[in-house]
Amino acid sequence: MEAIFVASGYIVNFMGGALAILLIAFLLLYCCGFAFYERNINWHSSRPAILSLLTAAVLTILLTAVFAITAVVLGAWG
Repeated sequence: MEAIFVASGYIVNFMGGALAILLIAFLLLYCCGFAFYERNINWHSSRPAILSLLTAAVLTILLTAVFAITAVVLGAWG
């Protein structure tokens, strides 16, 4: 029973760290994307913000998939 609590603690710590990394990555991607789209697309509307938001969301989802696949592979080897 104690091993279950220890294992769940490790999982919670790992997921908390992974979520923090993903949030930081999303914010950085959003800021970089907004600067890129704002510089290269001279629209006087909210389109650069929407494009950078979508780009950051897609890249963050891909990054999450890479994390998940890596965790599964490492878990299978462990």
